[in-house]
Amino acid sequence: MDNMKTVLVSKSSEANRLLIKIAGDYIAEEVIRSEGAREMHLNKDEVIFDLGATALGEINNDIVALIAVLSFHPAFPEEAFVLQFDFPVSDNVQKALHRPNILPLVTISSPRQGEPFKPVRDMVISYGGGFDSLAAHLLFPEAPLVHESPLGDYSDIVNDIVPDLSDQAWVVKDNMRTLFSIWGLPLWVSVFASSLLFSPRYIISGSEMTGTYLNGGKAYFPRHRNRWYEVFRAIGVDVLPTSFLSEIGNARVVKAHGRIEDAAYCTFIRMKDCGKCSKCLRRRAIRAMLDENEQSLLDDFTRSDGIDDFLKVRPLYYGDVFIHAVGSNSRPSWLKENLSGLIDANASLDFHEHYYLEVFEHFSYPEHLAERAKEGLHAIGMMPFRSEDIDAFQNFKQNSES
Repeated sequence: MDNMKTVLVSKSSEANRLLIKIAGDYIAEEVIRSEGAREMHLNKDEVIFDLGATALGEINNDIVALIAVLSFHPAFPEEAFVLQFDFPVSDNVQKALHRPNILPLVTISSPRQGEPFKPVRDMVISYGGGFDSLAAHLLFPEAPLVHESPLGDYSDIVNDIVPDLSDQAWVVKDNMRTLFSIWGLPLWVSVFASSLLFSPRYIISGSEMTGTYLNGGKAYFPRHRNRWYEVFRAIGVDVLPTSFLSEIGNARVVKAHGRIEDAAYCTFIRMKDCGKCSKCLRRRAIRAMLDENEQSLLDDFTRSDGIDDFLKVRPLYYGDVFIHAVGSNSRPSWLKENLSGLIDANASLDFHEHYYLEVFEHFSYPEHLAERAKEGLHAIGMMPFRSEDIDAFQNFKQNSES
């Protein structure tokens, strides 16, 4: 171990603020982001979490260790190295991280044996603000909301919405999106770091089936066995994505509860809907499908060369959602005309109108939470996949028009 590289992790905290710092043999330049394989470099060696007026309380050291990994994972050495904490952690940290595709060559070191994580609360919802997490809130209304937001001079409209949704809602501001030279979270699971601060047994993640099972709308490619879920589970926290619904299904839940106007789904977090980006176009297509009175959302969308180029790419990103939402809308629109060949080339995708029952088993949902979700879905008339839905779902492959 004397000849191995060492990354040192230290922490300091105040009543409402946590700071985690790394030092030693980490990589500051030319690291690769796992999502998109884009080259970037580390800007800062310290991640900061600020809860404003909310007191953090005592945070278990295993949770702090996991947050450190979620923050700095891309900068860790690729060869064997020691991850040394200046605070005690339990054996669960080694068990969690020492696995393929996570940190297969890591050795964990700490001053002494720490106490394993014990949850303080049953669950929280990692709340992003769009259809998916809003639907999760409506299915599990008793679960506190935790919204992760950029620290500093950034306008995030969800910060203003969250307090009105629940009397148990917190905004955690951090600098994680600016740690590296490319804006955004270091890893897709890094969004759960803020939720970890509240020591839950379960983190409910507003999610959808296209990203989890359909490879972004290209073809059936289930990714529910991702090793990061096992990392959290080894520490003592289960992440429970609501991937039993598609974006369209989540929108139906939100619509049934009369809460469409509470959804903020724009790529640019300063507004609910910019009317210009591809994500807002997709969500507007869903809204127009669900309510003909919202057809004007498509008519008024600001088209651009970038949007036209996006719509020409095959396979189309989240193409299954566009195909079903636009194809199911009886009224004509410029979008329907643009995608007519793609719609004609694909069979009906009615699985978007039902929920995927197997998700509860895939993610080891506890029975009481699975039953609560199903009750909420049945109350608004949503039923499980039929046999034909399972067949269409598991054999889906986006067909391009000739």
